[in-house]
Amino acid sequence: MSDEDTTIPVIDLAKKVLPYADKKLGEAPFEIVDSSTSQKIPIGIDNVTFTINGGVALHVFNSVDDKDPDGVIGSDTKNEEKSVKSGLDLKPQIPFDGKKAWLKYRVEAGAKGKASFELEKDLKFGFSVEAEKGIAFSDYRRHDRNETVGKAVLGVSSADDGDLLSPRLLLFRKHVEALEPGDALAMTVRGKLGAKVTLSWSDVIASQVNLLGRLIDGGEVFNIKVGASATVSFQVSVEDDYVLIFTRASGTDLRVALKKANKKSLSGSLGITVGAEFEDSKAVEKVLKNFVEGLIKDKIDVVDKLLAASNLNKKQLETLKAVFDRIGENTPLEEIAKRRAELKKHWETFKTTVAKTIKEVATAKASISFAYEYSRVETDTSVLQARFNQSRLPRYHTDLIRGDLTGVLNDATAGNGVTLEAYLNEKSVVRTRSYGLTLGLGKWSFSGKDVRKLIEIKRENAQGLKQISFQGTRSYEQDMAGEKLTWTTDFQASMPKFSATKDPKASEFAYAFSLIAEWDGKTSDGDLRRYVDHAVLWRAVTPGESDSVKAELAQAIGGKQANVVCQLNFPTEVLEPVLAKANFSDAQLFGTALGAAMFPTDLFPAIRQNLALRRNWYGPLWQHYLEADGMTPAQLASAAAARFQHDYILLARHEAEHWKTARTTTIAGLADLNSRTRQQWRSFGAGLVALREAIKGGQSYEKIEACYGDIQELFAQWHHVRALGAYLRYLIERDPHLPKKVESSMTVKYKKAGKDETIVYGVSQGKNN
Repeated sequence: MSDEDTTIPVIDLAKKVLPYADKKLGEAPFEIVDSSTSQKIPIGIDNVTFTINGGVALHVFNSVDDKDPDGVIGSDTKNEEKSVKSGLDLKPQIPFDGKKAWLKYRVEAGAKGKASFELEKDLKFGFSVEAEKGIAFSDYRRHDRNETVGKAVLGVSSADDGDLLSPRLLLFRKHVEALEPGDALAMTVRGKLGAKVTLSWSDVIASQVNLLGRLIDGGEVFNIKVGASATVSFQVSVEDDYVLIFTRASGTDLRVALKKANKKSLSGSLGITVGAEFEDSKAVEKVLKNFVEGLIKDKIDVVDKLLAASNLNKKQLETLKAVFDRIGENTPLEEIAKRRAELKKHWETFKTTVAKTIKEVATAKASISFAYEYSRVETDTSVLQARFNQSRLPRYHTDLIRGDLTGVLNDATAGNGVTLEAYLNEKSVVRTRSYGLTLGLGKWSFSGKDVRKLIEIKRENAQGLKQISFQGTRSYEQDMAGEKLTWTTDFQASMPKFSATKDPKASEFAYAFSLIAEWDGKTSDGDLRRYVDHAVLWRAVTPGESDSVKAELAQAIGGKQANVVCQLNFPTEVLEPVLAKANFSDAQLFGTALGAAMFPTDLFPAIRQNLALRRNWYGPLWQHYLEADGMTPAQLASAAAARFQHDYILLARHEAEHWKTARTTTIAGLADLNSRTRQQWRSFGAGLVALREAIKGGQSYEKIEACYGDIQELFAQWHHVRALGAYLRYLIERDPHLPKKVESSMTVKYKKAGKDETIVYGVSQGKNN
């Protein structure tokens, strides 16, 4: 941004300031607001003229209790706990220390000029400012507390040192370069922000298996292999209200921060909009082969050669038939040869469709995850915060005030002179553990020992309307014989836009839910059996393919260490119909899920390693236990022994005699270990019913937290969470009116020949789901 004309006409606040001229800045705070000013400010930047149209304010900050609506100045103790937990520097841009006082000069302006304000010039993304929505500039000046208002603002006759004699705007690079420690320049604006995010391809696949699964016949397992380090970058645009802030970090370093605007008057009740595009136009082309071969379970080269060959033997014809059956072109074996020209067209169409779907899958993941993560950034912390040497300001200044963060983010990623201190709750642009529906759960994950409340993130505009996001993320860990198991539950409730009234309603929120299970450890035969068993339980692998998947993993990993993640995502379009219609008090269905979720063991493998048999044999026992209020674990052990006595006498004896010591391998042992199973299941159902009634009845959003308090009771025990995933799948599958677009996947990361490899498994729901 050129500084062609840095002359800014002084707003005549003298008459307003005079009554306070002898007042010391350290005394009681005051504010001067001029609501009648209408003064044009010609600035030589792209022929733009600003009109200060009724919003001129001067405010003094001299107490820790003073509130800055723009969040630039404040107490640095407010975010201390969050800073420690997240590892991020979440202090305000100007930490109030009580030793100094600050004057904030703020002007609200409309912009007029060619192209309605050309901060967006030559950029795909950038602030798109409309004159009627306006823009506000703030200048923060640090002063001694004993200095008088008159001297600080107007200066004295012997020296031109009053603030109004040297007004500053963030638009001018010279003004930013001249910032002193403790000063700041800010701009509040409604605009379209250009940002960036990099995701691993494996996380993209795992979160969007439904879209991929539509390309092949229903019920088919597919497995897509990519390098564990394979990533894809997106340019992301977010339209919202922002505060852009420059401060002096130290010495010759500057700090830039971008925050969500709060208590704003610029944009009424508009919500955010998010879009994403590939940074590299050839990104899909680079992974197309991996996707196609994972879906067809064969090599592209093999299919191409067979379709081009003049003569095919029976085995080759069967290979082609298997491929085309998977992609929905069912052709009798005897007709394959004569229909090859037609099948070639279908084959090329399929590859083109896969490429289009990859683009849809990837951009959907980037947009949805960015939106969720963005909603988790509080207004008193930064969407972006970065530090760089002042000599680099010419490289970034113009782009930053136009809303384009990509230059700073690219240099931060490359280690090229930028230190990224915070970006969407992390310190990196690259997200390689983007599980669930977000860009990453780590900073939001609380252990089961933490307070059991939702995190509330609130924005409020000048009319008192609110935009609120709730996050309920809980993680729990178990360490067993060298293997680490972590399970995470993520309940999300967020308002896409500002509330219609000052009291937001539960019906104004969008709801989503994720379950994630992660193992780090061994891959013996028994370990792989447990991982695949869980994938089958959550429908990431079909029962019929479980043995072949286990054999494939055994061959690929070779008994070495691996990271395995199973995730089950219920996006808004799935969870909300479930909340509206489902019966959450069905003991038979949850009992069936508890039975299926019994742990597979080497003891009594005929039943315990067969999910269907576990469900059928143990399900009725769990149902009886859930329905019988007075039933004790000892009585459950007797019931189990009686049930197995005729067909499985050794298992019956084990259930009756060893439940106090073999707690995880017996039904009574689990009931004793998780002594509140019955109450927690009922609490879970009651919480969901109460949430449904709050949504349906237009009740206050405050009901959401109370409902979550009941819902999360079920999350602390691994057997319960295993069962919960199965229960929700059963509940959806048995109701033909509920959407089937649950995202279920298993991701396996391992090293092979020194290289990081990843396989993502999913099950096709069919072309019509």
